[in-house]
Amino acid sequence: MKKAFFFAVAFMVTISTLFAAPFQPTLLRLSAPGKIRYSFDGKSLSIPITVSGVPAAMYFLVYTKDKAKSINKVQNGFLGWHYMNKIDTCMYVSPLTSLAVGKNEFIWNGKGKGGAVVPADTYTYYIWAYDNIHTGDRISSNPFVDFRYSGNMGMIQEMGQNGKPLTNPVFYSGFIARSGGGENVYKWVIGSDTSDDSLIESTYFIPQGTWNFAGGVMALQPDNHSNFFWEYGNQSSRTQFVEKRSWVPNGQSQIITTWGENGQFSFGAYEESEPGVLSDGGDYLFTGDGNRKLIQTPDADFYVLDVSDGSMVRHVDLTRWWSSPDDFQKGGQMNGGPDCGFTFRNGYVFMGGGDSCIKQMVNPYAEKDDDFYLWTNGNGDGTFDLNANTNATRPWVCRDLNVGPYVFNWTTDANLFSMGSAYDMGAVTWGLLAPDGTGLGYIAVAGESAGWKWGALYVDSGSAFDGIYKDISNNIRTAGVHYLVFLGHDSIKGEIGLDVSVSEAAPEPFSVEQNTPNPFNPSTTINFTLNKPSQTVIDIFNVAGQKVDTIMNAYLSQGAHSVTWNASLFSAGVYFYSVKAGDNIKTMKMIIAK
Repeated sequence: MKKAFFFAVAFMVTISTLFAAPFQPTLLRLSAPGKIRYSFDGKSLSIPITVSGVPAAMYFLVYTKDKAKSINKVQNGFLGWHYMNKIDTCMYVSPLTSLAVGKNEFIWNGKGKGGAVVPADTYTYYIWAYDNIHTGDRISSNPFVDFRYSGNMGMIQEMGQNGKPLTNPVFYSGFIARSGGGENVYKWVIGSDTSDDSLIESTYFIPQGTWNFAGGVMALQPDNHSNFFWEYGNQSSRTQFVEKRSWVPNGQSQIITTWGENGQFSFGAYEESEPGVLSDGGDYLFTGDGNRKLIQTPDADFYVLDVSDGSMVRHVDLTRWWSSPDDFQKGGQMNGGPDCGFTFRNGYVFMGGGDSCIKQMVNPYAEKDDDFYLWTNGNGDGTFDLNANTNATRPWVCRDLNVGPYVFNWTTDANLFSMGSAYDMGAVTWGLLAPDGTGLGYIAVAGESAGWKWGALYVDSGSAFDGIYKDISNNIRTAGVHYLVFLGHDSIKGEIGLDVSVSEAAPEPFSVEQNTPNPFNPSTTINFTLNKPSQTVIDIFNVAGQKVDTIMNAYLSQGAHSVTWNASLFSAGVYFYSVKAGDNIKTMKMIIAK
């Protein structure tokens, strides 16, 4: 009797928690052998790929392995678009290929770019995939949980003050003009009840002295997230500032005058306060300037600051890549950034330009400036090219704010695939670059239009919220529709080679995915994965906790499975499905809509 009472109480607690409507995305997850033996004998190689969560579209890529030291300042390709230094390089890229939930098979013929046979060796393979079926799930109904203005892009904090991934990542909006002066920034814990506006938090700030622009990304103090850093500029004095402030919940943030000079680090720059400030999660902050609009002399800089005291640790002159007298003479701009695109991942900084073809990966810890640049993607590979059309007014001019695609933010996943918004390219969403900067082309989310694209951010830290968070916007400024949605994403890597030793793959963990579709009428599919062979029971409960159906009671093998429930005999409303396999059990909510 006690066991029955305990189960009833526990079940009702589960139901009440689910009714709070927390945001619980359906994750896209990829699985493939970590090591694949291949003889490079001209025969096709079959690669098994298992997908859970949602269907997807993927790229399969083959890269050199452990050859980075031999690649030294190589610049090649049409118009010299691709620069590589101390980084492994791409040998093969597949077309964008559809994957179904469950087991798939990808066939590689062993050939690389241009159709040549790839020499026998050991290679790294990558798979990058995203949900190309759904339009996305909104993470909050609050209108301030979005990117807002051009250049004032939001950020997602994935790491906690202890240096470990957060259970619930936190989204911080871009800067939003505040009535009475100053700027607002909003904070939203991802996974919160999407309809509870009381859970959003904000702070506002009024810069010291005269200012014109506040933009770019903000950064949190790594060991104290109640302090943050942001960038603003004074165009008349041609100065930009990084300030350190304390977050005051729903009040005015306070300047921390003990940091830098009276709370600021200042540097000479002529225009908008972009790209903002990055934290490496440890000792350093990164910032810079791009001067992409007005200034007619070469000027682009990267700064490394000491996070503890605001002193400058290093300055790198970026004009070699980001400035061009030739573009200026042809009617473009002298400078192209970096500005809207600025992100940090796995020890590297990735930079983009909103009005420039240049995209770049750098090592901010490199001892020599020559080792600072790892790859640069410019005009010539078909991804983020400017003035590439045959009827272009300024053929192949790279720094030109008069033509698209306009890139308003930049984001990079854990395997170093980078992407940026691609506005003015029609019904496409992003341009995508591979880990060495190779352009993979443009991709689209389901239902995409030719409207504004402010940006997207990866969460890729192993949390229950890993995926892509992108904006939905039908207007350039505050009017109209603005909000963020979640889309499934994953990328994995492994080895392919003649001498690769193939070990038995570790079992996948027990997992239960959100049923699809949901809401549904009359049928829905439940996907789940068993970590070992088990007697598996799937029961359906109504909102009162009463069992109304059992749709599976069978002994199943380890691995991925699915079952379909036809609810044509049941009334509309909220139900719960419970998957029990051995000692593992998980209960999730679903909705019949009639």
